[in-house]
Amino acid sequence: MAEQAPPPAAATTEADRTARIGAATAGASGVLLVISLFLNWYVAPAEDLIQRGGEILDEIGGAIGIEIGDQVGDTIHLTGWEAFEITDILCVAAAFVAIVRALVAIFGESDNPAIPGNVLTAALGGVALALILYRTVNPPYVGLEREIGLWLALFAAGGIVYGSYVAVRAERS
Repeated sequence: MAEQAPPPAAATTEADRTARIGAATAGASGVLLVISLFLNWYVAPAEDLIQRGGEILDEIGGAIGIEIGDQVGDTIHLTGWEAFEITDILCVAAAFVAIVRALVAIFGESDNPAIPGNVLTAALGGVALALILYRTVNPPYVGLEREIGLWLALFAAGGIVYGSYVAVRAERS
């Protein structure tokens, strides 16, 4: 029986290099996604809120004996952590898997470890991207304006998906 010759070293090296670059891109995007959760995603000018519900707020304030206008600041800011109940947790999970995958790809001996794989990273990144895109189109509360944290998160989740896609393609070639 004749043994099969190993693939040329140049082809394997180029595929490994591309897969590592893809995993590193996804990992860097994961770090950016975590950072974006601490930035402002939404802002609501308090004056607009008071004008919209002024009569109701005045009645509530009168009933409890406080001046509503004095208690509300100039604006209300919501970070990624404050605005969501589940989306933020899924974003952290996607970011964590992408970061771990990048560390294993960069510092590990093999670029194709069993856990976590590029397909898992791409799937979680896709879920995070879909949820962030949904919250870009449909904010969690009425009257909120979008801020820089939301746009960075959208970019970062896209980076996770793209980096994972590059790594998966390199593995299959």
